[in-house]
Amino acid sequence: MKTIACRGVQRVIQLGPVALILIWSTALAACQGTAPPTPTVDPGLSTARDAYRAAANAAVSWKSDARLVSVSASWHAPQPDVLARGKSSWAFFFASPAPQPGGQTATYIVSVAEGRAEGVRESIMPGEFRQLAFLDWKVDSPKALELFLNNGGLDFLRRYQNADVQARLYMPTEGNVPLWSVTAVDREAKVSSVVRVDATTGALRKDGA
Repeated sequence: MKTIACRGVQRVIQLGPVALILIWSTALAACQGTAPPTPTVDPGLSTARDAYRAAANAAVSWKSDARLVSVSASWHAPQPDVLARGKSSWAFFFASPAPQPGGQTATYIVSVAEGRAEGVRESIMPGEFRQLAFLDWKVDSPKALELFLNNGGLDFLRRYQNADVQARLYMPTEGNVPLWSVTAVDREAKVSSVVRVDATTGALRKDGA
């Protein structure tokens, strides 16, 4: 697997994903006994893998040697059945391995929404970043979020209904397997729930990578 040596991956995370909006109906039927409407997802939203091609094309237009570093999306107070679909707007973080002055790295963030990719930030950052190979990334966002919900996430969201959820795909500092990390945080209660998934096999990861 071709990699770019990793330092400062946590700093990538701090950039944060592009703000995301999930649209669903919250109106209840006026007639007693009528079931509430099924939440819907904006048809312009996509899974992470489905959004990748548009992001990669935008990144190559930025620099021909652009390499994927991480993928992320976030939801505020999501309904579990909406979250389980794994669809959102996505932020793709790319880096160029070409040497920069002072050992820094050229980076580029691409947002994909409604099938369209847009470069939202270009910068020079200290350190180098590991490449996330698309061929090793086999588990898409719906599976990662399903595993999150089935391993404590659903109970967490039911208890903390104002929680924020972030899904992030990245290469850990050690090893050659990409990981999904799905984190739910209730900032008021100061509690969180995290599930990590091997993005190649779909197996749960119990370590703290």
